Amino acid sequence: MSAPPGKPGTAGGRPVGPAAEGLVIGLVFFVVYLMTRSRNLGGDDTVFALAVDRALKGELDWGLLAHPHHPIFNLLVTAAAAVIKGLGFHPLSADVGAGVAAFFAAVTVGGLVVLLRRAGRSEGIALLVACTVGFSGGLWSFATRFEVYALEAAAILLWLAMVGQPKPSARRSGLALGAAVLAHLAAGVLALPTAWRLRDDRRRMAKALLVGLGGAAVVWIALRVVLERLLTPSGWMHRLIGPAMGSYLQVGGPADVARALHGLVAWGFFHSVPVLKSPAAAGFTVAETVVVSLAGLLVALGCFHAARRRDPLSWTALLGVLAFLPLWFLWDVGNVEHAVGAIPLFAILLAAGAEVLPGRSGLVFLGILALGLAVVNGLGSAIPQSLPENGPVTVRALFVARTVPEDGLILSLGMDARLRLGLPYLSGRRVDDLALILAGARRRGLPPATALEAWLDRARDARRLWALEDLFDPGAGPWLAERGIPPERWERVRHRFRIVDTVTLPADGVAVRRKLTLYRLAYAGE
Repeated sequence: MSAPPGKPGTAGGRPVGPAAEGLVIGLVFFVVYLMTRSRNLGGDDTVFALAVDRALKGELDWGLLAHPHHPIFNLLVTAAAAVIKGLGFHPLSADVGAGVAAFFAAVTVGGLVVLLRRAGRSEGIALLVACTVGFSGGLWSFATRFEVYALEAAAILLWLAMVGQPKPSARRSGLALGAAVLAHLAAGVLALPTAWRLRDDRRRMAKALLVGLGGAAVVWIALRVVLERLLTPSGWMHRLIGPAMGSYLQVGGPADVARALHGLVAWGFFHSVPVLKSPAAAGFTVAETVVVSLAGLLVALGCFHAARRRDPLSWTALLGVLAFLPLWFLWDVGNVEHAVGAIPLFAILLAAGAEVLPGRSGLVFLGILALGLAVVNGLGSAIPQSLPENGPVTVRALFVARTVPEDGLILSLGMDARLRLGLPYLSGRRVDDLALILAGARRRGLPPATALEAWLDRARDARRLWALEDLFDPGAGPWLAERGIPPERWERVRHRFRIVDTVTLPADGVAVRRKLTLYRLAYAGE
């Protein structure tokens, strides 16, 4: 039987408070996340892991280590990796990053128990909501890889705990807002609900915003000045915005936002990598539809309850979700990662929705939801993606590592974005990616022709030259034309390379959907 709202349960006759409950459930999920850490690598996770590896060797790329959009997380991972190395252990930096992400995800899960219990929710509601969040596709997937979004979720939970009080403190609300912004700049949208909650006293509102936004700005600028020696506002803005920022600005519709929110509930790894047979995949798809619909129903009830009752915690959560909505419609639309930080907000609304249902039906629905997510996301995604043989980039990178000698140079155009980002770290081989060289030249104001010549110089100087198949892809000409290299120029460049040998990784129908061919080359010159 659940303890009364806000009252501790018992264990062996002794009271069990919210903090102890949160600690236990947080530890359980921390272990779950570590056991299912991702081997489906090949994105920003590998770029950041490579930056940490280099930092441990003294090669400091502060643009990645103190990333302008999330300046704290990669520094924490680097510090953790340095401590672990000092103790004599040498795990993959990608795994250290996944471990730090798992820690903050577990803090989010355990912290929800504490927050909900102290807000007067029943023990059953608090524990089941925490389990639902812990097994959710959004949090679980980003708790198993080197990504920042679990830290953002933990920071937004702290913000919710401070601003969602009946009479929020201006100083504490401001500090929590600043922590959320430093976790990820996208959380700056929470300045709006912070101001709304403190609107009755404009001086307190101004103080909270000054402490939060002003304090975060001071820390951000200090990091640019101290670490990168950027001393001017123009340098700060260039680092903050960057030349590629515009590509993320899009105008999405409700379907795009729904796709991102769907990913918060259902992980769906088995859709992208066919690790399940067709009948099982169909069954899991149906189960996904059920849990997503149930979660949506409970959250919708919670939104209605929050708007009607205006209890401080639920109302603040609803305001937070509304503040994020424009971002989801305009920034990298449809990408679930930009909604992960808002998971604590949805969790509070989920609890509110379960509470308004009659009798114990709220507990029953939450139990079904938590169990369904554990099965669907666990068996369909978390466990399969923790196996190296199910990681498309991982499998191809291991093939490259087995095939290409350590002193070999691999040429690539970079047409496959995930392979471009993951191959250098996962294969341990030197990869010269023309797309990245072009992007670097663009940042420095250099023409594409200069980048192409630099790429060719490296190929000319290589002792053993290899290439990915995109070098001979018929679509390479138009693709490079979009990046400033005329097709006829590329044709002349391509004919400088002579194929000496080919090695093929056959398709396996799961991680490798089509065969991968590596070419051993000789540079023939003009």
